[in-house]
Amino acid sequence: MIDLDCRGTPTGEKITVAGKYEGYLATPAADKAHKDVALLYITDIFGIWQNSKLMADQLAENGYKTLIVDLFNGDPVPVERPADFDIMAWLQHGTGGKNPHTKEAVDPIVVDSIKFLKEEHGVKKIGALGYCFGAKVRA
Repeated sequence: MIDLDCRGTPTGEKITVAGKYEGYLATPAADKAHKDVALLYITDIFGIWQNSKLMADQLAENGYKTLIVDLFNGDPVPVERPADFDIMAWLQHGTGGKNPHTKEAVDPIVVDSIKFLKEEHGVKKIGALGYCFGAKVRA
């Protein structure tokens, strides 16, 4: 069972990335910010949730603008999954059968996120970090 007791209040902001994806942006204080640098946080299967937001906020506390983007088109794996949840079916087709979470569906979201950071935020250097599902993304 997953510990849902992620304590803290997220301080970042809900945004729209590339005009089409939900995102969360944690921005460092101006006096701590690494100039022209950002991190792209590629999430686990739970997507943008309390824990990922708090982790992004911590990275921002250390001077890194951090973007999390919804890789799953509003269809992350529920933290409290039903006993019959089929992870492979979810990956291939999504919860409703028409929202795959394959490389072909996810990679363009990552590419758009990189463009967003460069074009909308003037970022020149981008680092990426990924957990579980996010560790395999290679856009």
